[in-house]
Amino acid sequence: WFYDPDQLAGPMASRKQRLLDTMLFLYEIQNEFYDRFVKAIRDTGYEGQIVASNWQAGSAFSHFYNLHSDSRIGLIDRHNYFGGVGTMVSNPGSGSLSSGMQQVADRPFMLSEWIHTFPNEFGVEGPAIIGAYGMGLNGWNVSYMFHNGDNGRFRDRLGYKAWDVIAPQVYGIFPAVARQVIRGDVKQSDMVFSRNVHVPSMADGKLGFDDKVQQGYDDKVFSSKTVPAQTLAIGRSVIDFTDTFKPTPTVDISPFISGNKIRSSTGQLVWQTGEHVRDGYFTINTPGTQALVGFADGNTQQLDDASITTHTPFAAVYVSALNADGQINSDKQLLITAIARVRNTGMKYMAGQLIDKGKGPMRAEPVKATIKLNRSGGTLYALDQDGCRTDRSYPINNGQVQIDTARDKTFYYLIEY
Repeated sequence: WFYDPDQLAGPMASRKQRLLDTMLFLYEIQNEFYDRFVKAIRDTGYEGQIVASNWQAGSAFSHFYNLHSDSRIGLIDRHNYFGGVGTMVSNPGSGSLSSGMQQVADRPFMLSEWIHTFPNEFGVEGPAIIGAYGMGLNGWNVSYMFHNGDNGRFRDRLGYKAWDVIAPQVYGIFPAVARQVIRGDVKQSDMVFSRNVHVPSMADGKLGFDDKVQQGYDDKVFSSKTVPAQTLAIGRSVIDFTDTFKPTPTVDISPFISGNKIRSSTGQLVWQTGEHVRDGYFTINTPGTQALVGFADGNTQQLDDASITTHTPFAAVYVSALNADGQINSDKQLLITAIARVRNTGMKYMAGQLIDKGKGPMRAEPVKATIKLNRSGGTLYALDQDGCRTDRSYPINNGQVQIDTARDKTFYYLIEY
């Protein structure tokens, strides 16, 4: 609080120099500790990666002193969470994705703790967004969701812990997102939005751009008017620690905006901004993965090899080439994944607030969707909840399939040609 730019320019103005000196002192002490500790580790013969810290410190000066201190050691690792009643998909660059505003230009970036916290109902958007925009467009290197442990079996109810990766609306999307990430379907952007930080100038109170961190303990939001968090939906947004002071010019993102849509610099991702916290969607359009995620009920999205129309208020619908080097227009097997919200039996909300946790078993909100593929032939098979083929099959007429997860009690379908 004391080191926040608003305080340094306001109530703490008379103490500004003292506070700037204190930040520099703490930065130097932290560096001394890191260097001593890294030497001790290296002296054992260890040659692998070392993470200095995964936390962050305030806004602006304190934040970037701490980030630079971490970057001296190696990769940048951070934590973030998302909760409440809203969604990340409503606001491009928000929530856990905003952690990417801490990516350093010449360092790997890792998000080693993140998840939607119970009772937020929209957990499926997390892996979808981090997979496409974090690991794909922004070129992040590592992602680990936070999990409280389990006994090797699936949960029988939601809310066992506040953080639960094996909730079905979270892990259920992994087969599709894993194929997309490992295959490299979403390309890393060549466009880089840099914020320039000259560490010695911070001792004189010079940064060169505005920086704002909303700190909610485990859940944090990073933003800047100079280089807005929306740049994470366009290209790579990074911190560049420079040898001399260089002001950061204000970024104009208007060339990538049409109406309420933000198009990535690669052209593979389009994000429709929501008008409220339960609105908005995005699309993925690559040769191996094509998807619609968010609030797009009745809204047809025409992608290169498929059009997707959902008939459910909120859903994630993926069409994925199944094979390691497969493409939707030619692979012999396509995986369709369709997931919306999941609740306990008897679970009740009012105005987005949980009023009754309910009990097991869990119940999945049905997803109905129409998918039109730009190829003929094939048969649609319903898979069971383990991904194994059932005896239920459906014809594909002129490339069009209708899925209904209530009818088939599954998240997964297979198209075979």
